[in-house]
Amino acid sequence: MTNKRLYHAVEPSHSLVGKIFPFRELGRRRREKIENFPSDLLKEIEDFAARNAILSVRDKNGTSYICCMDCLKAHALKKARKMKFEGARKIIDKELKFAEGHNGYYLDRGKVIKI
Repeated sequence: MTNKRLYHAVEPSHSLVGKIFPFRELGRRRREKIENFPSDLLKEIEDFAARNAILSVRDKNGTSYICCMDCLKAHALKKARKMKFEGARKIIDKELKFAEGHNGYYLDRGKVIKI
């Protein structure tokens, strides 16, 4: 038996990267528009994406790392709580319209972490 479904490869483009990883724009162009977003938290979000990358895309603006956005959101919110950043939930929910982890857990470097 053969698989009769055809799957077309999608070449990542700059617009796709912007949609999948909006924090890249947050870090570069929109940081000024979002008041009091801690640079330490932004760095942690970028580091998480890099160390858990499924795909990396290099363009004229640098390298974007694409990871599971559900895991990224869970990690970002957990770190924000740890840093006691009050406005994190509102900003992260606005920027990352994904689920928060997977049934109360997320992956970081292949380790299962409870939210």
